[in-house]
Amino acid sequence: MELLIITGQSGAGKTKALSTLEDIGYYCVDNVMPSFIIPMTDMAVQMSPDTRVAVVTDTRSGEDFAEFTNVLSALNERKINYKVLFLSANDTVLLNRYSETRRVHPLAIKENCSLLDAIRMEKELLSPAREVADYFIDSSSTSAGQMRERILSLFLPDSRLGMNVEILSFGFKFGFPGELNLLFDTRCLPNPFYIDEYKDKTGDDATVSQYVLSSDDAKQFLENIKQFLKTALPLYQEEGKNNLVIGVGCTGGHHRSVTIANEIYHYVQDMGFRCTLNHRDIRKSLT
Repeated sequence: MELLIITGQSGAGKTKALSTLEDIGYYCVDNVMPSFIIPMTDMAVQMSPDTRVAVVTDTRSGEDFAEFTNVLSALNERKINYKVLFLSANDTVLLNRYSETRRVHPLAIKENCSLLDAIRMEKELLSPAREVADYFIDSSSTSAGQMRERILSLFLPDSRLGMNVEILSFGFKFGFPGELNLLFDTRCLPNPFYIDEYKDKTGDDATVSQYVLSSDDAKQFLENIKQFLKTALPLYQEEGKNNLVIGVGCTGGHHRSVTIANEIYHYVQDMGFRCTLNHRDIRKSLT
């Protein structure tokens, strides 16, 4: 069987992740105490050895959540094939989400504290789970649609073998993605935003990408990235990395980062790796 354990901060998108997994054939259960995971796993194995199960466990479990790492050790002893997905978001985003939904943070009730204190307290309680996670998604600047695409790219049946490489372009002005394993900052390259004919276009436009890569310095910059990836990606794969997230950032996420991300995407594909491409901020206004 396959077991996916989802955990992370309240309001970070665990429910959306679970519903997406249900759509692709996982048997899904929300708000499971860690101590219940072992008996649930035993039942699932008896039902069918090919069962794919996804469970959400988090601080709603109260004191039982302290057993999280012990449960993982027990799963290892039983040689159960499991992975841990951790979802997070920054404090400001979580505050806004709770304000919009008018829901109460579970720790705010239990600890009789403010929302911000509850968010920070939960982050501390979740730190052991974050340390052992196999996959990370920072949903701070991620729409519901983008969250679904991220989950699908990670867990669709035909994407389970080998290492998946995610290329994520973004704008620093819209927030730093917390899930990155590698980061390439392209703000040192010429900025098409200040050229009238390119300002309202993106790096997906051939004229913009040609401008970004027109200088010898830019070409060398890209070549250095490729040579680094040529060495690093096989090492990550050999180490057993399941999912590698490469971030490419510029100021607004429209021109330079998109251009370089596209180039990296095609290069990594040519290397034979499974690869997904996401231009997070390409449709956001720069004004």
